[in-house]
Amino acid sequence: MTVETGLVNADLRRKRSVDLAQVIQARYGDDVTRLRVGLLAHPYPHPVPDRHRSEVEVTALRGGSGLVLVASTAPDDEAPAAGVGIWELTVATRDGTVLPRGEAEGWARALFGYRCAPLVYRRPSGGGLFRRPSRVDFVVHHGEHGPMHPSDVEAFGACA
Repeated sequence: MTVETGLVNADLRRKRSVDLAQVIQARYGDDVTRLRVGLLAHPYPHPVPDRHRSEVEVTALRGGSGLVLVASTAPDDEAPAAGVGIWELTVATRDGTVLPRGEAEGWARALFGYRCAPLVYRRPSGGGLFRRPSRVDFVVHHGEHGPMHPSDVEAFGACA
């Protein structure tokens, strides 16, 4: 039996990000809670007419650079389907330098939950072929019972 290298590397990256999320939760628990409160203040099924933001500035665990974390809820008119909400997280360096390896995903998993499989990367910017980005955006789709995989969003909207 052969194991594909890409799958093994993805599993190792996921494990490292979960480990880092636990360290972030232990060290920056108050900041993670402050971001979560900004998201949970507008839970489904309450209507969200406007975008709501919560912002925190912290020092990166790796590399020592400053990070700006912005958690937001998207308004209902941006929802991909009826009954589906959107939570977003932007992780960026304050001075435009590269993000420390794994830091962005670690913060996303600390905020959205360690086992948040439907974590979707969106719009990494400031990087290139041989340079890590200075900003990464994440999005999580969620319904009444919590996060959902993006492939389930359309089917959920048809049933709602």
